[in-house]
Amino acid sequence: MTIGKLLEMLYGSVGLVSGFIQDATPFLEVDARSAIEDLMKGGYGLEHDMISGITGLPLAHPWFVGPCFYQRLKHMVLDKVAARSRGLRAILTRQPMEGRQNQGGQKMGEMERDALIAHGSAMVLDDRSRIASDAFKASVCRKCGTLGKVQEESLAGLKRGLSTSCRSCGTENAFSVLDTTYCYAGLLLGELEAMNIGVKHKFRTTEAPTACSKAPLVPLVPLAPLAPLAPTAPTATEVPAFRPMSNIFASMGTEVANC
Repeated sequence: MTIGKLLEMLYGSVGLVSGFIQDATPFLEVDARSAIEDLMKGGYGLEHDMISGITGLPLAHPWFVGPCFYQRLKHMVLDKVAARSRGLRAILTRQPMEGRQNQGGQKMGEMERDALIAHGSAMVLDDRSRIASDAFKASVCRKCGTLGKVQEESLAGLKRGLSTSCRSCGTENAFSVLDTTYCYAGLLLGELEAMNIGVKHKFRTTEAPTACSKAPLVPLVPLAPLAPLAPTAPTATEVPAFRPMSNIFASMGTEVANC
């Protein structure tokens, strides 16, 4: 869909008129004016009158028509369909593999994330981007805010057991579990520590709700049912249910003839 397509249509028309193959070598200087002159010499022009297929009338403006080469892309559903429940994960990021050939998962990018945020689907976003991807439970010290290890991923560590003291401040039993991703706890924080950048986590405590008043609650007493209203006779000022049209027009000052 560039100027090269128009030149291809122009030289294609010249090739049809002259019967010779046109040179389309790359980096060749193309002279559109000489191609137009060759086309005019053959008795053809650049503009053609077209007839509407709906009305059968000629269109108001001429059209530039010429042959153009194109390739048809064959997209088959069986070549594209993919589904996965559980499967392989990448060693580095612990996220599902990418690609249909690797039996990978469906990628959810930034635009899909924005769509879920726009719909207010916070739980769906958390499920797709964390739980179904690289969910990870990290232990964080409540005193100093540094990240600890959830489990020792070695045979010696499994024999030794989990450590209950913080490696930074030495506080015992001061860990809280943080539901996060492995890319954050296992990769990003480690790379930041390698660059001498420490990340501290702060915890906010919430107080338990207290009663507004210690006064005893007064039970609600059900109200007595109301007595039904007795029907009353219509008064003279009320409008009757049926009123002839002659009376309505008469009240409006219009004379109505008897039919």
